[in-house]
Amino acid sequence: MTNYKKTQILPVLSTYDFLFSNQLKQDNLIQQKLELNNLKNFYVMNKNQKF
Repeated sequence: MTNYKKTQILPVLSTYDFLFSNQLKQDNLIQQKLELNNLKNFYVMNKNQKF
């Protein structure tokens, strides 16, 4: 009985892990894109200001 339950639960857990790690990767990508955009904006701003 316990073995049966374990095998039922395991696939769900691994699916959850998979989804969660994918979400983390996406969050990281979004974060990197935001940082890149900030850098670009900063660069453009500075370029437009003549010192």
